[in-house]
Order: sequence, then structure tokens, then C-alpha cells
Amino acid sequence: MQLRDYLDRFEIDICLLQETHFNAKTSVDLLAENLKNYQVYCPLSETMSRVVGFFIRNFLVGDQVLNLRFYENKKRIVSLDLYNRKISFVNIYSPNFKDEQVLFIENLYQYLYKKKNLILAGDFNNHFSLNVDTDKGVDKIWGELIRIFDLSEPVIKTADSDRFKYTWSNGSQFSRIDRFYFKSKDDLKQEYIESISTSLSDHKMIISDLSFENRKKPKSRFKRSNDWKSNELVLENEIVDYEIKKRCSFILMLIQQHGNEWYEFFINDVIRFLKSESRRVNSLRKIYIYNLFDIKNVIDKNNESLRSEIKAKIENYYEEERPRIEKMACEANRNLIINKAKS
Repeated sequence: MQLRDYLDRFEIDICLLQETHFNAKTSVDLLAENLKNYQVYCPLSETMSRVVGFFIRNFLVGDQVLNLRFYENKKRIVSLDLYNRKISFVNIYSPNFKDEQVLFIENLYQYLYKKKNLILAGDFNNHFSLNVDTDKGVDKIWGELIRIFDLSEPVIKTADSDRFKYTWSNGSQFSRIDRFYFKSKDDLKQEYIESISTSLSDHKMIISDLSFENRKKPKSRFKRSNDWKSNELVLENEIVDYEIKKRCSFILMLIQQHGNEWYEFFINDVIRFLKSESRRVNSLRKIYIYNLFDIKNVIDKNNESLRSEIKAKIENYYEEERPRIEKMACEANRNLIINKAKS
């Protein structure tokens, strides 16, 4: 799959797509199946046009419940927490015709309003200069929006700036209609790093680097004074073994993305999964032992064979639970002694 190869080659974490042309859920499901490292957010369109979507790396989404909104498939917004900062990504496909584009810009205001950290990107379908003195018509309306929301276009990081002179061409016409703009109150920094022609589209693929100049260390999701303990039975589960190995396969990617902080992202994801699986196992075991007692209470007293079988299962259950219960009791006693010493 060519798109997947581009995402892997250039290590894209968040991909904003325009003109996705999906009109069937099966097509989106097939795409998601081929992009297992990403969360895929692509709405459907009956006309198969003007549709925008997102691919976001799984480790960036984590357990977040993303706030996604879209307007007639041409405008889509997602709010994402990165390094304890809320960032709103607005992906747009602006109409070609002037009257439609004016209405589109007017509606865009409500999506940008009161956004502290904002990325506005997509196909603007307009090659505007943003010159307050000379701009007219739609160019002037775009310029007003960008000035009102204090948006800035990323600087070009590479020395080869000629690659960014145009982003679309039909062979005879050339235009730079695909862009990024950003606004930040939290030291957000964005730079253009690549502009690549592909066989997938007549538009170039524009890549930017997003970073924080003063990156905050993510807060731990678990209190140090209240360490959570896993039910060790989950470690014998084949599903758990598979899921842990899968998460280990992402370690190199986490190192590339987060440097020395990779382990915190990794271990939090593992703990979150084990915690969920442990709750599931505990719930199933409680149901199991409760059912045994219920059966024992209704068995005929003269049916010694069945009563002995149920009694053996109950004893075996508590024999399996004893090491975990004794371990928890020892740790509770140790914590009590430590707390008394501190006081």
C-alpha cells in the first residue's frame, strides 16, 4: 500500500488528508486494516468529493476520547492532548468557487474561536499573498481571518526552499494552495521540512515538524503513594502475552518520537492495558466462585459425589488466590509501618 509506505518512510505521526473520496464504510475499514499503527478518522461522502480525514498514531491517542467535528465533509477538527497541552487540528478543503469559498471562510470562524493552540491546514484553493494593502476579494477575506486569529505560517527549515514554491500543478499551471498555519500560547513551534511530489495526487505531500520549545514532562497517570498491583494470573494469558509483545514492537518508534522520555509513554500504556485485563480477570473469577457457592447451596445433601466435586473446586480457587492475598497483606503491613515511621 503506497500511502502506508509514505507514512512509514517519513515517520508521519499525524496525517491530514483532503479529497479522500470514501463513500462506503468497507473502504474505510480496509484502510484502517492496512494502517494498524494509526487511528483512522475519515467520514463518508455520497459525492465522493471534498472529504477530509485524519490518521493519528495510536500512541498519541492513547486512552483519549477525541473530540471530532466536521462541517459538510469539507472541514474537520480534532482536539488532541500532547505533552499536557490541548491542541486543535483543523483540516480543511476549501471550495473552488468564490461565493462558496466566502461562505466557507465565514463558517470557519466558529471553529477557530477561543483555540489556545491551533493548527489550521489543508487545501485552501487560493494562492493569496496576505498583503493587507493590495489583497482584494477572497484574498482579503482570508487575510482578515489569519490576522484576527493571529495565525503564522511555518518557516521553511530546509535550505532547498524552491521545493515549496508550489504544491499543486496540472502541468501548465502551478500554485501553492496547500498550507499550514498555527497559533500557540504554549511555545508551540512548527516548521516546513519536506514538499514531495507523489503519484498519488496532483498535489504535493507537505510535511511539517511540530515541537514545543519548552516541552513539559507528562504527568504520571498513577499516584506514587498508591501503587496499583496486577492480578498475576493475567500474565499467564496468551492474549496478554500477544498484546505486550505488540507494545514492545513500538519501542523504537517511541524512542524516535520522545527520546529519553520514551519509557514513560511505554510503561503507562502497558500498565493501562494490564490494569484493564486484571479487572476483567478479577470479575470473571468472582463470578466463578459465587456460582460455585450458589451450586453448593442447592445440591441435594445426599449427593456426596457432586458436593465433594464443588468443594474441591472452591478449595482449589482459594489455594490459587492465597499467594496473591498473602502478598497484598504483607505489602499493606509494610506500608503501615512506613507511614508510622514518617509520622
